[in-house]
Amino acid sequence: MKCYRKGCPAILIGKHGVFTLAETPEKAVFAAQMTEFFAQINYSAIMLGRVHRKKLNPLPDAEIEKWYKRYHGGGYGQ
Repeated sequence: MKCYRKGCPAILIGKHGVFTLAETPEKAVFAAQMTEFFAQINYSAIMLGRVHRKKLNPLPDAEIEKWYKRYHGGGYGQ
């Protein structure tokens, strides 16, 4: 799939909703729940930015990769 990113269990499809990929139905439901949870966080951040008239900039890919590797590759919570 063109929109699929390796390691990501969920895809948001325009005019449809969340589509999840997992080994079990339980893992697919969990991925959908987490997608909804983070969508709420992002929506809240966007709304707060509008209220305070601030432009929100996404993190650079290098920063995202750094924290992803730290969390998933060890070194987190030591």
